[in-house]
Amino acid sequence: MGAVELVSITPNAMELFKREAGVCYQKEATEAVIEKIRDMGHWSVFEHCQATFRLEISMACLLQITRHRHLSFTVQSSRNTELKKYYKTGNKVIDRTIEDEMESYAAMLNLCGPEAALYCIPKAAMYEVYVSGNFRAWLEYLPKRMCQRAMKEHRDVAWKIKRILEKEYPLIFKAAFPNCAGCLDKKCAMNLYFNDKGEHEHE
Repeated sequence: MGAVELVSITPNAMELFKREAGVCYQKEATEAVIEKIRDMGHWSVFEHCQATFRLEISMACLLQITRHRHLSFTVQSSRNTELKKYYKTGNKVIDRTIEDEMESYAAMLNLCGPEAALYCIPKAAMYEVYVSGNFRAWLEYLPKRMCQRAMKEHRDVAWKIKRILEKEYPLIFKAAFPNCAGCLDKKCAMNLYFNDKGEHEHE
C-alpha cells in the first residue's frame, strides 16, 4: 500500500462554516446547525475549505480517482521520470507477472528512453500524486470509493483519507460512509461493514 499523507487543510474551517451558514439568517450558526446542514445534504457551505493529500497509487487507481472531476490533481510524469515501485496485490502469480513487466519497462527505458518506454508501463506501477479538493468534493468522493464494490487499493486509500479528515474535522466527516442501507446491489457484502448494532466496522 502506498502513502496517504495530509499535506494541508484549512485550519479554521468550523469557524468559517458557522459564519457562512449564518448568512441566510444573518446570525452565526451553531455546530448543531452545521451538523443538520451536513445531514440534509446542503453542502455548498463546505466548498469554502479544502484539504490536499500526497498519494502513492498505481496507474489503475489513478485512472479511477481522476474521474472525480471536482478534485484537482498534479501527477508524476512518466515521460520524464522512471517509475520504480509497483502495487503488490498479494497474489503471487500476479505479482510475479507485474515484476516481470516492471523489469521489461526498465529495459525499454534504458533502450528507448522514457517517452517510448511509457507504453510498456504496467498499470500496477506507482505514481506520486497530489490531490486537492474542497470539503464537499471529499464528502461526495468518500462514500463511492469506501464502498465494498470499489477496487481494493482504491478502497484502502479512501478509508485512510476518511480517517485523516475525520480526525481533523469529526463533525463534518464522521458521517461519510457508503449508503449500504440504500444500496441496490444485492451482491454487495454489506455485512462486512456493519455489526449487529448497525454500526460501521472497517479496518
